Amino acid sequence: MFGSPRTPSGRKRRYTLLKSPGAGLNTSQLTPGVVGGNSLNASALQTSLLGETPLHILETSGSSLPVHVVESLLSLQTTPSTGWPVVLTQLWGWLVVRSRLLVFQHSQQRSSKTCFSLELPNSFLLHQANLCYVGETSPAPNCIVVSPMGVVRYWPNISHEAVFTETSVDMGGEECFQLVHLGEYNFVVATTTGSLIKVAVLGGRQANATLDTRKVKIHQGVLSELGKRMSSLLFGAMPIAGDTNHRLARRLLVRPTVDEVLILFENAIQCWGRWEDGAEAPRFDFDLNSLVKEAFRTKIWNNEPLSEEDIQCWCIDAQICKEEVLLLMAGVGAHMPSTLHYALALVDADCPQDLRTFTPLVETAVLTDANLDHLLAARCLLPHAREVFVYTRTKVMCIDLGEGDQDTIRLPANDAILGCGARDGQPLILTLNNHLALLKTTGRQALKTLPPDDTDRIAEWFLDPAELNCDPDSAEGLLRRALVHHSRGELTQSQTLLEKVFPTLVEGNAAEGMDEVLFDLSRALLDDPPAGDPRWGRRGGKGKSALIENQIADKEHAFDILIQFLKVNKVWKKLSGTVTVDGMELPTRLALHEHREMLAMAEGLNAAYERVRSAQRILDVAAKRVTAMRNEQAPSKSLSSRDLCFVRVARIDELLPEVQSYLEEFIEEEDASLIEHLINANALFVGALRGIKPLREKLLAQEPSLIEAGEYLPWTSRRLRSFVIRQCELSEEHALEHSFTSADTKRQIISQMVELSRCVLEDYVLHIKSLEVSAPRGSVELARQKMSADRQKLIGLLYKSKQLDTATSLAEEFLEFPLLVRICEESNQQSKLLNYMEMFSKENFAEFVFQYYVDTGKKDKLLSQPSTYNTELSRFLQAHGSLHWMHCIKSGDFRRACQSLKHLAEKERALLKRKKIQVSLAKLSALACANPQDGEKELDEINAMADLVALQESLSVQILAKNGYTKANCPVLEPAEMIKIITEANSQREQDYKIALDLVAFLPAEERPKFRRDIWARAILQDTWECLEGAYITDIMRDLLFFQIVELAFLQNYDLNEFMPPIDDLIQSELLNDIRDNDSFQYILCAGYEHVMRMTAT
Repeated sequence: MFGSPRTPSGRKRRYTLLKSPGAGLNTSQLTPGVVGGNSLNASALQTSLLGETPLHILETSGSSLPVHVVESLLSLQTTPSTGWPVVLTQLWGWLVVRSRLLVFQHSQQRSSKTCFSLELPNSFLLHQANLCYVGETSPAPNCIVVSPMGVVRYWPNISHEAVFTETSVDMGGEECFQLVHLGEYNFVVATTTGSLIKVAVLGGRQANATLDTRKVKIHQGVLSELGKRMSSLLFGAMPIAGDTNHRLARRLLVRPTVDEVLILFENAIQCWGRWEDGAEAPRFDFDLNSLVKEAFRTKIWNNEPLSEEDIQCWCIDAQICKEEVLLLMAGVGAHMPSTLHYALALVDADCPQDLRTFTPLVETAVLTDANLDHLLAARCLLPHAREVFVYTRTKVMCIDLGEGDQDTIRLPANDAILGCGARDGQPLILTLNNHLALLKTTGRQALKTLPPDDTDRIAEWFLDPAELNCDPDSAEGLLRRALVHHSRGELTQSQTLLEKVFPTLVEGNAAEGMDEVLFDLSRALLDDPPAGDPRWGRRGGKGKSALIENQIADKEHAFDILIQFLKVNKVWKKLSGTVTVDGMELPTRLALHEHREMLAMAEGLNAAYERVRSAQRILDVAAKRVTAMRNEQAPSKSLSSRDLCFVRVARIDELLPEVQSYLEEFIEEEDASLIEHLINANALFVGALRGIKPLREKLLAQEPSLIEAGEYLPWTSRRLRSFVIRQCELSEEHALEHSFTSADTKRQIISQMVELSRCVLEDYVLHIKSLEVSAPRGSVELARQKMSADRQKLIGLLYKSKQLDTATSLAEEFLEFPLLVRICEESNQQSKLLNYMEMFSKENFAEFVFQYYVDTGKKDKLLSQPSTYNTELSRFLQAHGSLHWMHCIKSGDFRRACQSLKHLAEKERALLKRKKIQVSLAKLSALACANPQDGEKELDEINAMADLVALQESLSVQILAKNGYTKANCPVLEPAEMIKIITEANSQREQDYKIALDLVAFLPAEERPKFRRDIWARAILQDTWECLEGAYITDIMRDLLFFQIVELAFLQNYDLNEFMPPIDDLIQSELLNDIRDNDSFQYILCAGYEHVMRMTAT
């Protein structure tokens, strides 16, 4: 779709085999030639699709192979083998055909392709491509090969086949299976049983270079065990190099950064270190058998009750993956003996004692006795840290290490894979029939609506930094180039450029500043000048964007390419930071998606402009005002103001306020065509907003957690909410409320108002939902209050215009419950109201019904609700105590009625009479409780309140009058307040002071002594306390207020020992400072006390 034109997969070039490989060749260098008068591989210069999945494409590379390689490939069709005869590296590839090694270049153009044919050492065993190594130098590299029997041959320059050096190693009956490059001119050879041989080339690329070979053995003192076994306190039992123990080696790996070589066996992994200083020593040897079998049993066979003997597993290949080792494994269980499963696992390269990850592959194979070796010959390729490619003869399984996605590409019939490698981080495959093929990781299939020509145009004229005068080495320039490569399916090149901008992505980590850079790039894409429009200086190419409609479509496609690019490269999920947009912090992915919504607004606004011709004047005037406000000058006289506005998509919303401003000018002028202008303005608003909702719903369906990352106020609300609400108000005020507006026109305007109102309210819903996750409760409540106010306003406009059905529908959708209650009550639809109460029970609709009755004074309706809502009504009325106790009595819940009335009495301050009634009803309710014990718990407090009411009622009229109170309107007074007005009134009535003393019991305990002492002192000060000559003490006491109070208490059966204050405490009152030392006062007081004590003692 985004690549070069493809030829049908069934069309391939046929070649004639003129000579058998290696026969009649007089020179070692072969060049591309002509067979039968036709240029070889002419068809290969164009790509041909071999296989395609939603995430990958396998296609021929578009480059040719040398003649001799092509001819040799045909001979392999009759030479079945379980090995892999081809190895591919960045620049070179080599093919083993019987006793010849063909080394060829695959990365250059056809004109410079070279091929070298080298004679392999004699061997009774089949030569293997993985026992060869070719340097990466060009044009004539060095080469070293090892025969399975241990003969080592080295060519300093493969352009000279006859110039080589050779040596042999005594293998002791073992067979070599792999050669790896340690670095510079050092190599390691492994045998099938795990023995290691170090090979060094002395003299490098000199013609007289020599070979030094040495079997790797354990040095004395490394480990303490003698003989054929050795042990380690750290690693346990380990075999020495050369001690086979019948273990079959599968892969030899090099970790050059830590100077280590790893050997993978079928059920173990071994590590050798210290290669540079020649003191090679074993580091560890871990048995993986039990780990792998348990992983297969639990992860693939769902904990089937299988013993280790019931499971057979093999480690068949491995690759170094950063600080880990990626293992390719196969397994079969006794319960399913004919099904072979593959799996991938990661282990620590330093201590592989457990499986860090275990990923079963979806693809399985049918196992027979005859094909086991072929199935275990599967290999894995890890060209970069993101994906693993597991290949067999006929298919490639692609596994995403991060996301876990898997898919499989199968080769066409009669074709087979001969070997794999990587070029520029992209899998490169050599097949039997189609020769070189590239496996591209791409999500381009997601953009199937975009034709290849459009892709090329966008890539060439819209994304390319060279076309936009963008610094090619800046972050934006590099990313634009990466997008160009991505749009063409050149994933490796795009990844390389991406990692150049953000180097930490190589390690799988997000880069500092990545959110801001990508946000700025996205914003730049929105405002890029149109591709191929000569008015903007974009001449030539495949320009197709002179029309605004096409300009917006191009930007939409470019933006889709950007988002897909971020997702394919695993950057999208790493954008977990925020960027500042319109003065608020917004999650980066949401901010990027808002850019896509802006494109949708531009598309919708332009579509409304084209569709409603009568609206064009309004938008044209608005565009002129916007460009004037921006002070923007057109680069060409042929560009209109509308062109300037629509090219700056990031500010496309600025047109709508100017549309509204122009409409209000018509209103002020009382234009005769006002209704038409109003409809046109509404059409522009609706067109601009309509396309945003589907995009937003799709994003939030895919990533619902995005709005939970922080406060999300949609950009349409941030910039346009007040204007949209105002547009609805103008519609109602100047169209709906007028009787001369036709029914059809009203219907059209109502439809527009509904759509605009829905946009505002849907934005509110998203905003509140985002706040509910992490914002303080106060912020959530404030947003809800704002939504409620605007919701009432918008739906109220429809209600005011008698559009009851429409208002009801919107109110149901956005839970505008007060209006639903009002509509039902005013239309007397009680059944519908009850239906709402049931339908919206989780949203507490009943409370809105109850509140409506309270606000409108309909207490009878409130208290006559169905019994099924008793619980809801009781909960609601707890905040309305004056009604709550009535409901409780009506429902027979006297205990709660008592508690409610007691609570009302405790809070009552305005009127003593009301408190007395409340206390009385509370006492009656307590006495009426079904369970007497429930009532008794409340009675003590109620009786205390009743006593306090009685004491206030007993205050004299004179005392109340002095403080501006009457018996009829007296408020509830606090005990301390009543004591104060009694004592400060200088009353001569003992009853008043007795009331004050009784009130002391209602004060806090720590305050009582002082109040009691001061009350008695006030009573003392009401008399002169003079002792007349010849007067008897009782006669004197009778005239004193102090002893009159004592006499009243005595008559009321008070215990005077407790009622009267201790005389020593009494005289300490500050109020008695003036008479404390008066002899007459001291005599009368002491004598009076003695008389009282004597009288009470008898």
